[in-house]
Amino acid sequence: MRYALISDVHANLPALEAVLADIDARGDAQAIYHLGDLVGYAPWPNEVVALLRERGIVGIAGNYGSTTATDYPTAAARPTAPAVRNCPTSPTSGLWSTSLPSPSGSSGRCPSGWT
Repeated sequence: MRYALISDVHANLPALEAVLADIDARGDAQAIYHLGDLVGYAPWPNEVVALLRERGIVGIAGNYGSTTATDYPTAAARPTAPAVRNCPTSPTSGLWSTSLPSPSGSSGRCPSGWT
């Protein structure tokens, strides 16, 4: 079985669309998963989340997703950073982001003792 893994989209909808088109054109991936950091930097966070939800692409939370959805200041993504502050997620996108499992097992927050 072949899987396609995507990561660090950072709200770049045109890039995500191009990558998904390439995956579709290859036709050999039985499933697509995302590895977090869907939002931040580019101006299309809600469109990126909507496309992944529409396509049924599941994955894990990244530090940017958890920061924008909960305003929790993770180690690498601060809610005051211009990329996060200027491109907020909608309530629907934020709720979806907080529902993603975290690789740390802590709802997207840094493990205890990390800053």
